Amino acid sequence: MQLTLLIDAKARPELFYWAGPIENKKLDSWLDEMRWLIPDDLKYLWSETGGRDFFESETIFYPFSSLYPYDQIADVNEYQRSLGLPQNYLVFHSGIYLSIIETISQRFLLIDAKTYKSIREFRSLEEWYVQAIRPEFENRYSLSPLHSKD
Repeated sequence: MQLTLLIDAKARPELFYWAGPIENKKLDSWLDEMRWLIPDDLKYLWSETGGRDFFESETIFYPFSSLYPYDQIADVNEYQRSLGLPQNYLVFHSGIYLSIIETISQRFLLIDAKTYKSIREFRSLEEWYVQAIRPEFENRYSLSPLHSKD
């Protein structure tokens, strides 16, 4: 699977601070335990990187790590649910936006952090990153221009 996020991380590793790869078997077991069905592209990103921080303000919450417990996805979602996050939403990212997976449709959404109303939706992690996150940082960090896929 090719993700622009991983291509950017390889080209500019100083901008990405990953928790570390996660073995697929361990990740699958944890997802089963949590009873979470997530899109394959997010699962792939977690297996490759473990999630965590990139650019100066973005965090992809991660399944396991004792380094930064406030960024563990289970804890973040438990807290957000206490504030009214709908059960079919799974927060996976915060930064310039709050991003969730709508667990029924498996769509990626940007949501309002106070009302949890959808602002914009995406069919994939790639679409989410390329259309919503990367444009905010592309010029600042001189990221390579994207070429259209013919």
